[in-house]
Amino acid sequence: MSFIDRMILSVDQLNLEEVKDWVKVEHNLDDKILLNLRDVAVYEAYNYMQNDFEEEIEGELVEKPIPFNVKLACLMFVAYLYENRGDEVTQLPLNCMRLLTPYKKLVGL
Repeated sequence: MSFIDRMILSVDQLNLEEVKDWVKVEHNLDDKILLNLRDVAVYEAYNYMQNDFEEEIEGELVEKPIPFNVKLACLMFVAYLYENRGDEVTQLPLNCMRLLTPYKKLVGL
């Protein structure tokens, strides 16, 4: 299963309740917005890292655990996007990039 699927579909990775706790939202009015922002954060994290946290061992694809720093970077980006909704172009914040950089794969070499 890809990184994106694991983060979005897995109940124990980045579920709605955890996102709501992180951004301190207690109501259900913004649930759809928060889920969309979570998806954007996960896609942006993947686009930056290009890492599925999978490794081929003896011809078999093995999933490696997703580090907590990656999950934390996604939560931080969700909070940033939630607080800064509007017409401005948003990029992955520097603090998120710092958390993701150790897991970034060099592609095309």
